[in-house]
Order: sequence, then structure tokens, then C-alpha cells
Amino acid sequence: MTLKNNIDAKPGDYVELRAVPKNVMKYITIVYMIPFAFLIIGIITGTMLFKDMDVANGELMSFGVGILFLLVSYGVVRIIDKRFAKKDESVIVMTRKL
Repeated sequence: MTLKNNIDAKPGDYVELRAVPKNVMKYITIVYMIPFAFLIIGIITGTMLFKDMDVANGELMSFGVGILFLLVSYGVVRIIDKRFAKKDESVIVMTRKL
């Protein structure tokens, strides 16, 4: 884990860490809800698409489309994570040396 050293800690020092609740909730939403939403949207899209095409294994293929959407969501999460890091909104911060 890499953290911003705003307390002048040296290698080997013990430090106290604190989670920033607002940022933790943002990060949880990004990491869990975006992939879940993409998965559900992919399954629904696949279901609608394969229902109209009258495919024999439409449900299974819809699940496959959902998995593809899920994989795309990981790319989206990475992009958002990089923007989050640029804003310097750390989820965990050093509070003091022990």
C-alpha cells in the first residue's frame, strides 16, 4: 500500500492509519456497484436481444453477455480509480507516528 507521507514518517516507523469514511463509501460504491450494475445491464440486454432472435439457449447466452459487460466494467473502474488517485482523495491516511 502506498500512502502520502504527510507526517514525515521514515522507513521502519510505526504509524497510525485512519480510514476517511466519505472516501471509503465512494470507493465501495465504485468497486462493487459499478460491476454489479454492468452485469445486470448485460444480462437484461442479452435477454432482450436473444429473446427477439429466438435462440435455444438464450438464458445462458444472456449470462455470457452479462459476463462480457462485467469485464468491461473493470476497465471503467480502473479509469475511475486513476481519476480518484489524481484528486488525492486517499481512502486511508497516516495520522501520526507511534
